[in-house]
Amino acid sequence: MFTGTFFTMRYAAKTYTPAVDPNYYEKGLNYEKVTAEQKAMKLEGYQFEGEIFTDSYKFRKGDNPIAIKFKKGNGVPENCSQELLAERPATDKFNSTTRLSPGINGTFTGNLFLPETGIWNLTVTSNCNGKKFSKSIQANAGN
Repeated sequence: MFTGTFFTMRYAAKTYTPAVDPNYYEKGLNYEKVTAEQKAMKLEGYQFEGEIFTDSYKFRKGDNPIAIKFKKGNGVPENCSQELLAERPATDKFNSTTRLSPGINGTFTGNLFLPETGIWNLTVTSNCNGKKFSKSIQANAGN
């Protein structure tokens, strides 16, 4: 029993990973504010469009070209930046953030590198004049 406890404690100490987000507590406190802001922006007509949001886009291990259009109603919002967060469930070992480059007509482009096959949680976040609008999807990367 003591031997098992010793090895368990040793393994836990060697493989410890801190919280994925050090500000998780503050984010939890701001949850209501963030969800209200998301709903308000959605009502204003903010939305993402792109092939990655459809079932026809096939993610693969390695490089994945990304093109995401960000719209407000029928127009294009100004002064926006966009990033794509890729996370593996149950680990933060492969988490990465890709800044997308603005193009014409509200289209942001970039390259998403997925180092492993399997399930990935992807979150696209657009920041416009201090307001953030996000959309999350789950992708299954093949070979």
